Amino acid sequence: MAPLALGGAIVASKSGTTYYYPWCTGATKIGAGNMRYFASEDAAKKAGLHPAKNCKGLE
Repeated sequence: MAPLALGGAIVASKSGTTYYYPWCTGATKIGAGNMRYFASEDAAKKAGLHPAKNCKGLE
């Protein structure tokens, strides 16, 4: 398993509606200044985001 990002277990773009694990391809395309972090999937869902379909393991 890849190490977790320093900011949290889940990452999303500030302007997007999708969340990722930090090691997923979609997350690696988000610029460092545009990232927002969440401690869990539940926290990301409560913020109105949905899981990336191409990031295995997300519900």
